[in-house]
Amino acid sequence: LDASVLSRWRAPELKVVVIDDPSERRLAADLVFYPPVPQLDDVDWSGFTGEAFIGLDYLLLRPEFSLRRPRPDKSPPVLLVTMGGSDPGGLTLLALEALRRLDLAFTAQVVLGPAFLHREALERLRPLLPSCVRFEENVSDMPGLMASADLAVAAFGGTAYELAALGVPSLLLGLTPDHARSAEALTASGMAVSLGFYRQVTAQGLAEAITELVKDAGRRRQITAACSGIDGRGVERVANIIVERSISPHG
Repeated sequence: LDASVLSRWRAPELKVVVIDDPSERRLAADLVFYPPVPQLDDVDWSGFTGEAFIGLDYLLLRPEFSLRRPRPDKSPPVLLVTMGGSDPGGLTLLALEALRRLDLAFTAQVVLGPAFLHREALERLRPLLPSCVRFEENVSDMPGLMASADLAVAAFGGTAYELAALGVPSLLLGLTPDHARSAEALTASGMAVSLGFYRQVTAQGLAEAITELVKDAGRRRQITAACSGIDGRGVERVANIIVERSISPHG
């Protein structure tokens, strides 16, 4: 919908709400909600007369991510690799090449999404992988799998916020330069380590980053502590704001 359509809808008895939409529709909304990404500093808010809610408090996560679980400290450490439903950039393959280069004891759980696009390449690579690498598909309890990991390697997106909500130290790869920039906010807050745009990351470079974080237990504890800033109750918070502003249009 064009922003002008939303503008015509606005009325005291009807609230227009925009969630995580950087287009000009946000200028026509009564309420807008965003995660704290640096791109919001660049957009023009001229003419905006609504209320903007920007921050980690407004992350929309499923209820199970509001439950804090004890952090593991396994030996050897458990590494989780998760790159989304289809992984169009083949980030899973990059991570597997990095795991081949690790000179340390570990176990790895590699999640393949339901639409994973690189089956043939994976089958060629599979015989070359160490036996400690296991693959997971059709995962029914993703929060539990995430929480059991000592360290995650993940594509930036909703998964990155889910890992942070569970306090899992994560190395993040951006599928696009824009994703890589968005991940900088988590790095700046100490909640993760962003390695940037995946095409600028080599398997050896990723292996070194994994090794460094595995060996630095203190850094992992710092990341987990920083992640306490996400309480996982964003859905409830956003819903309450919408209801309150609808009942009391003037706040």
